[in-house]
Amino acid sequence: MVIEIDILKNILTNIFTDISIINVDNIELEFRLKKHYRNKELIKNFINKHKQHFTIYEYSDFIVKEKNIIYRKRNNKIINKELVNFINIIPFKIVLSIEHDIDNFPNNNNIQEFKHIRYSLFRDYYRIDITDDKQFEIEILNFDINLIDKIIDSIIDILNYFDVIDINTYLNNFNFQKPITPFIDDLLEINKGFYITNKIDGIRKLLIITSNALYSYDNIMTKISNCNSNDIIICDCEFYNNSYYCFDIIYFNKDLRKYKYKKRIEYFSKLPEFLVDNILIKKNIQLIYNVKDILNYIKKNNNLILIDGFILTYKNSNYFDNLVYKIKYSYKNTIDVFIKNGQCYQQDIDGLSLIPNIIYDKKYNNKLIEVLLKSVNNKYYGISIKERSDKVKPNFKYTINSIISAINYGLDTNIFTNNSSLLLRRCHNFFKQKILSNCINEIENPTLIDIGSGNGADIGKWIGFKKITIIEKNKDKINIINNRLRNNYNYLSNKIKILNIDFLNYDDISTNYITSFFMLNDIKDKNILNNFIKIMCNKSLNKCFIIFLDYDKITSNIYTKGIKLIKYNEYTETTIYNKQFIKYIDYHISGTYLINLLISLNKQPVIKPLDNFDILLPTQKLYNSYFSLLIF
Repeated sequence: MVIEIDILKNILTNIFTDISIINVDNIELEFRLKKHYRNKELIKNFINKHKQHFTIYEYSDFIVKEKNIIYRKRNNKIINKELVNFINIIPFKIVLSIEHDIDNFPNNNNIQEFKHIRYSLFRDYYRIDITDDKQFEIEILNFDINLIDKIIDSIIDILNYFDVIDINTYLNNFNFQKPITPFIDDLLEINKGFYITNKIDGIRKLLIITSNALYSYDNIMTKISNCNSNDIIICDCEFYNNSYYCFDIIYFNKDLRKYKYKKRIEYFSKLPEFLVDNILIKKNIQLIYNVKDILNYIKKNNNLILIDGFILTYKNSNYFDNLVYKIKYSYKNTIDVFIKNGQCYQQDIDGLSLIPNIIYDKKYNNKLIEVLLKSVNNKYYGISIKERSDKVKPNFKYTINSIISAINYGLDTNIFTNNSSLLLRRCHNFFKQKILSNCINEIENPTLIDIGSGNGADIGKWIGFKKITIIEKNKDKINIINNRLRNNYNYLSNKIKILNIDFLNYDDISTNYITSFFMLNDIKDKNILNNFIKIMCNKSLNKCFIIFLDYDKITSNIYTKGIKLIKYNEYTETTIYNKQFIKYIDYHISGTYLINLLISLNKQPVIKPLDNFDILLPTQKLYNSYFSLLIF
């Protein structure tokens, strides 16, 4: 139990004794939910659970502040409250006050009006008031010492229910920064100064330290234990073997996400000893300036702990940048499968399905296992590597099919040539993630409409949007989207509205952003193009992004001169060289003055070799992609 009943009983006994001594009629005793624990989702769930018992009404408060005293007028009654005492008992603050009636407001012209919606619920010993879905108060109605046990029994579950903080209290619109596979040009720029650390094969979590408790967060907030800390700290970690391996600090009594990475990691020295001595381990983070430094780091750190690769972070990047890369010095054709009765199962739309063509070594049973795939004489063998205790589901069938197909064609699954769409998918996902991340961080509580959402592969990129509308006319794809939400993104379900319609028939464009990611040949339909133009004329729209992906036309490795930039209104063309492409995208997505652009790669794949980079295989030194982006 979070709140000790004996402690609460002693507190209420002392307060009730004080009340009997004060002996006034207009005294109030309230449990007020502290600001950092005002989790809107918990409050909404509480309202829904007890909605048949709540009375709902609207009212206005007229407020005057004078010399640290707040005067409040409500229903023609003017009052001010005199604070007698308060006691913190996380997650609430117990407040004892006396309410005084006042004849008139003080002579002050600064009267402010605030309109509110209140939910009220009465029980024998207490009253609950929820104001504007955020302020939560429990007012005790009876101060009889003989009833303290009954009063505590009636409210203790409510007090403990809210002992979970809301991540948005500290980090508004939070979304984990995700490392991406670097492009060749990125690796050429290592000399600018990157920090390297090992990537552990663990679960990504935040470790949150408040003044009274430790929490972990991986899209679900969980209390770990009570603690005493003078600071509020949020560490970005990988959770492995009951330890938090910390590589970034994104909150230290203030939001640090806009700080440079080299500044954020300076806060490691300020971490409390009780944390470092117990569950938190600081990663070995080293500043490097060339490829040789990467190889030296790998040799020194390869055998220390289980390593899943390495992370490179640009020293001057903030948490919202995509200048964080993951690399693997060797690659394994591995898949995560569920083993049952000596056979391998994959995640399917409606549950698990058998993978019929893999011969398993039968080392495990009824467990989620990482297996190495080997192709011998047109047969696939699954060799057990380890149990995946950090995961709850096997790989989805489409992922496994892609890996098996790559092996079948003699390709490493991380090799990118014009015969494989894997790099193209990574390239496209990079730009989509970059666009959506900038939207999330550009305004508060942004809304999104996604046109042609397909199977819902981009759902994971929508974390951080307040509301998302999906428009998809294919019913089979809608079923896949619903299954994705139910199985993997249930925490996003209340934010997402799904419309099974053709977007040509959709007129309600009341949103901040619109995205549409689909194949280039769709634009040949004039009706589609005209409807996009109509959408972009909507005044409520911040931006509309349309990405056209067209990798079916790749036939050979063709070197491109650069990126052609066409400015519609001025009919001018400019070439932006490949090395500057990502910077250009980053610069103009965050800007507001340059609109109506077509950015393309001249309908040619981009290919550039990287010399003397021993981490990658020779065939991995090429990359290509077709990509077009419309920004309105």
